[in-house]
Amino acid sequence: MTVYRVEGAGNQRIKVLDGGFVTLKNAKKPVFLNFGVKKRADDFLEKRLSQGFSDSKIKSFDVDAEFVDWLRVNSVPESMAKDFPGAPLKVDTTKAVDQYMLRPQHMSAFFDSMLQGTGREFGPN
Repeated sequence: MTVYRVEGAGNQRIKVLDGGFVTLKNAKKPVFLNFGVKKRADDFLEKRLSQGFSDSKIKSFDVDAEFVDWLRVNSVPESMAKDFPGAPLKVDTTKAVDQYMLRPQHMSAFFDSMLQGTGREFGPN
């Protein structure tokens, strides 16, 4: 499944290197990710650009489907974050399905699920 994230210089967490290799910056902080919904990424990019973040881009790459299946089973709604401090969070559920916040303890599994060589980065259509 494809992961999307809209970023500019001020919130860069994903770096796409030559050959589509992907690195993750600052794995000690939570990261918000969109799994599989390109329209949501396009809409969010449009929002960021209209807010004056002219350097914003969509970054995307693929991950193993098993990781997404794990997220679907183990994530909890944002409202339950304090009750389940070890769980990934379902976020922006009114905007699209499969929108998650990963906590630092999920970063290793997330990185391992990345299909290196699939990284892309693009601006507005």
